[in-house]
Amino acid sequence: MGILDQPARAFLQFISSHADVSPLSYYRIGEGDMGRGEENDGDVIYTATAVDLACDFILRADTDMRTLFREALDASAQKPQTAAPNERFERALDFALQWEGTHIEEVAAGDDSGAPLLCSECFHDDGLRLNSMQLGQRDMSKCPNCGSQSGMKLSKLCVAALAQQFFVWGTIQRRKYGASPAVQFNKRQTTSISVAPWLEPDLRLIERTLQVGFFQYGPRLWMVGEVDPLKALQKTNSRAEVISRILKEYPGRILNTDECFYRLRKAPTNPIDFGEYDPPPREKLGEGRFDTAKLPILYGSQDIEVCLHECRVTADDELYIATLTPSRTLRLLNLAEPLGEEHVTEFESLDMALHMLFLAGRHSYEISREIPTAAYKCRFYGLVYPSYFTLLRTGATPLETTYGISLRMFPESREHTRKNTISNLALFSRPVAEGSVSVQCINRVMLNKVDYKVHFGPLLVHGSTSDAPECDSGPNH
Repeated sequence: MGILDQPARAFLQFISSHADVSPLSYYRIGEGDMGRGEENDGDVIYTATAVDLACDFILRADTDMRTLFREALDASAQKPQTAAPNERFERALDFALQWEGTHIEEVAAGDDSGAPLLCSECFHDDGLRLNSMQLGQRDMSKCPNCGSQSGMKLSKLCVAALAQQFFVWGTIQRRKYGASPAVQFNKRQTTSISVAPWLEPDLRLIERTLQVGFFQYGPRLWMVGEVDPLKALQKTNSRAEVISRILKEYPGRILNTDECFYRLRKAPTNPIDFGEYDPPPREKLGEGRFDTAKLPILYGSQDIEVCLHECRVTADDELYIATLTPSRTLRLLNLAEPLGEEHVTEFESLDMALHMLFLAGRHSYEISREIPTAAYKCRFYGLVYPSYFTLLRTGATPLETTYGISLRMFPESREHTRKNTISNLALFSRPVAEGSVSVQCINRVMLNKVDYKVHFGPLLVHGSTSDAPECDSGPNH
């Protein structure tokens, strides 16, 4: 008794993750007179759902108590009451999911043929057409919609993927901490967004093809930084407690002598001097994510392209890269490893807090610089941390979710998260001068080609993505 079974735990986690769709959520106030103290359909539904769920758990608790004390009850007593959780769950689930995006597989369910429904020539908006050319299949048959033979053909699943890429990923807004799309779509809503006139026919075509509605998305509050450990890190009087948790809960990582990593320099004074690949002189410290005047940091990566991104190189730069190896095993604190947290939602997640911290720009440096100072006192020799450019390097989407729940919350997705994280190294002090790191070789770097992969998003007439707070795009090392 008192221990919830797995379905009940999953149910509570789902409800907790959607608690901010309540009438008091600042993303919902104003819709249908909600949150104003006057009776309205939205508030009535929320209240009824909460009471319904409470009744369900009370009945289950009553059943557990009767089971625990069954010997004390009269043998002829009536059978314990049982709840009907499935009906209540389905009702609550459907209500919550009407404000969430859908899986593209759910949209395409029942259409396994893969037959083309549209093609790239069906669209007026050039960005949407270019996106569709990336997703479609070359097929010389006539398009069922426009009759074109030359357009890249799109099955129902491809059209759903196109809608997600263009209208959802294409409206992602970066916040001070976190990110969220401005638009979502599902089968429970009717279209309520306003787009530029040249996009309107394309929007209606996709709407009819998929039988979905597009709507302005009110993100879960954790997506925009409402994460308790992250909020505590932003306060100087509670930061030390969270950093202490980081040191205890994140694993170590041994950097062995048979591993190598790279450090890039732009126009060093003397490229052959090994000291050029140590941290910069004291007067230049305090500009990066971790370094301070008291603790120099050697930044490096095992990914050469990330080194180029981190240093903001241009075609005119004279570049040199050193291949470095540890002279002895080095014990590092691994902040790039996803934490296996149990019984927490995104709102209480330390893993989510650090994930957002390392996706943030220069405004987060005041916080992140205190982590290596604490780790150094605990005899770590450095940090492994996620690169700010992880998303650009892997093409991943910020804060991937399913029905508003972060994929980082699912143990099955941990390996996916790990593979989509590009790790950097931050070694304390001056490891080259101290002999703990050796320079194996130095090479000049020549940029001869740069590839960009882009996709497009809509221009929204109302609820524009320009409403999002500006994010710092300065050096993030």
